[in-house]
Amino acid sequence: MKKIIEDDKTIKIEKLKKEKVIDMLDEMFEIISSNMSNIIDTGNSKEEDYKNWKNSMLKELENPNKNWIGAFKDNKLIGYFLYKINDHSINLDEIQVKKSHQGDKHTFIKLFKYILNEDKIDDSFDVLAYVNNNNNKSNGIVKKFGFEVLERKERGIKYINSFKKLREELECYVIK
Repeated sequence: MKKIIEDDKTIKIEKLKKEKVIDMLDEMFEIISSNMSNIIDTGNSKEEDYKNWKNSMLKELENPNKNWIGAFKDNKLIGYFLYKINDHSINLDEIQVKKSHQGDKHTFIKLFKYILNEDKIDDSFDVLAYVNNNNNKSNGIVKKFGFEVLERKERGIKYINSFKKLREELECYVIK
């Protein structure tokens, strides 16, 4: 069954180059920090969390298999998506949307649908996602999109889906 979403044409999705990611690290951290504040308490100051997160992201920027996508409204970052393409799998590393745009369907669906156009990916790929146990929204979303539990760990759950099944589910969402 098709799910029609009225397009918010002011939301633009773009693949991000390394230089742009570096310029936007502060904005990205504000989004993830806000989203994760009630999910994971690191026990650190916000400054220390930022320093650790930024160092991790700078290392990730050196990975040639890592892809960065941004969602923009009025030229302001409202969400981002990081994923890594491996030999026969895609690892969804981070999908973050500003709280004010969560639930609008445009931002999340547009970010998620972006990977459908990746020429390096085909239906034989698996899609992997790791979600913190305390992140009820994300756990619900991956289940909604057909992901199944692959492994339970102390702090989170590793999920798996086939790219074909994920593509079929995402194609149900028609943005007009």
